[in-house]
Amino acid sequence: SRFLANYNRLREARDGLGIMNILSNACGACYTQLPKQTVIEIKESANIITCPSCSIYLFFDEELD
Repeated sequence: SRFLANYNRLREARDGLGIMNILSNACGACYTQLPKQTVIEIKESANIITCPSCSIYLFFDEELD
């Protein structure tokens, strides 16, 4: 429930955007370059990861990269 509450808060603050794909090892929302280990964890879908800069939830979709 903590993740859902945070997701809903992000959506309200960002005009409906609470989750974003990573693009070229950067956050798709704020374009901050992500550490390599963070990118690996996102690609493996090991944990729920947020951007260290804008706090949006991140995911990886190879077709969108």
